[in-house]
Amino acid sequence: MENVTRVFETYKKIFHLLEEQVDRKSIIEIINYLITSKNYFVLPDKLLVESKFHSIIEGLSLLQDVKISNDEKQVLNRRIFYFLRYEKGQILKHGQALDREIEKTRLIKWSAKKISINRSANDIESKEFLLYDNILAEKQVDELEYINYSVLYGTNRKRIIGKSNIKFDNTRDHTLHLGNCNVSIPLSHKVGTIERPNWFSSLFFDESPKKHFTILSNRIVDESEFKNLLKQKIGQSDEKDILLFIHGFNVRFDDAMMRAAQLGYDLNFKGAVTAFSWPSNGKVSGYLLDADTARLSSDYLCDFIKKMIDNTNACKLNIIAHSMGNVVLTQALQQLRSEGVFPNTIFNQIVLAAPDIDKDIFINQIMPSINRNFGLTLYASDKDKALIVSKSIRKGYSRLGEGGDNITIIDGLDTVDASNVDTSLLGHGYFADTQSLINDIHMILLDLPPHKRILDLKEKLIDGNLKSYWTFRNT
Repeated sequence: MENVTRVFETYKKIFHLLEEQVDRKSIIEIINYLITSKNYFVLPDKLLVESKFHSIIEGLSLLQDVKISNDEKQVLNRRIFYFLRYEKGQILKHGQALDREIEKTRLIKWSAKKISINRSANDIESKEFLLYDNILAEKQVDELEYINYSVLYGTNRKRIIGKSNIKFDNTRDHTLHLGNCNVSIPLSHKVGTIERPNWFSSLFFDESPKKHFTILSNRIVDESEFKNLLKQKIGQSDEKDILLFIHGFNVRFDDAMMRAAQLGYDLNFKGAVTAFSWPSNGKVSGYLLDADTARLSSDYLCDFIKKMIDNTNACKLNIIAHSMGNVVLTQALQQLRSEGVFPNTIFNQIVLAAPDIDKDIFINQIMPSINRNFGLTLYASDKDKALIVSKSIRKGYSRLGEGGDNITIIDGLDTVDASNVDTSLLGHGYFADTQSLINDIHMILLDLPPHKRILDLKEKLIDGNLKSYWTFRNT
């Protein structure tokens, strides 16, 4: 536990530094934000954009990257929670600062009732694990059992006929379906993960929205209702913005909806979260079929984007495409350009995550046609399994998403080598799987350029010229 103690003591020092720069009211708001979000290493948006807090943000990011075990992370989180809620002398509930002793007495009574034992004030204060678990348990009893998260979608998948609830398979349809999907996010959710039952437990127990990401409801809507729902979501954001997620190959419809919900929630995105789901085969063996389907799906994505930006009051459209989803996206952008819809000031940030696109085609054909007037970021990796397989199928021709020695660095493209970011979630990629990556995407959506994010500048000699790219700090 030596690392835990070191990180915890450093965290307190960083927090005291923060206290010196903001007033009491702001500190209460920040503590409330950290406790509510359960992510103690990311400050509220309004602080991220102020340069005077960059050293604090950087310090918190470095702390969360310290290598400790999962058990140690739980201990650390509990200590930080106790520090924020009690050691700072503020008990935050419904935005009010309550008396510390009254709150401790209430907790002691609740704990005794819950576990049928009596504890003194000093005892309960020393048992930080019990205190933390009791507070979370009480929060779950008194408030929501899970979060109901809405994702508006477009898809050219074929609907499964005969199902009472709306389901889509992995085959192509010849129309664009619009819909609204509600996804459960458990209160115990950890940033960067999609909590799902493992194969063994699924043999004996049903999935539970209290513990897992699940599809709560799914319904198809017409264009008029879709736009009304979209306007409602856009209206909840001061930026009037939309986040569009486009998944990669080997992804089922339900999985795409859960991933979009996880992204929107973890990024604390206030506007409308949307997804375009193209009919991926859903199997690794269907890789080549998916490549053809991705190209065919670009027309439907093009139509979907036009519906979202036409008469919906949207001011910003941010797009994140993963893996083969970048084929769908880049071809749709080229088509939108031919129709005079793109470039457009509404396009704000576009993130290409592990794009499975031919490197030469992107540099010589796609990039010139994009004619950038928006933020364009590439996340690359030399450990992405899908890109390695894709390159071998194509006789060694490089893919745009490759990192390491084959990384793509060109003008107008902010390249980030994410090769050393943990890659355990998607099987073939690293996307949306780590706190560092989520933090960086969050700052991208705040329109922060790479030199103002928590990245290290690197240089590479290409054709006799030094070209700049970025890596995650301490990787």
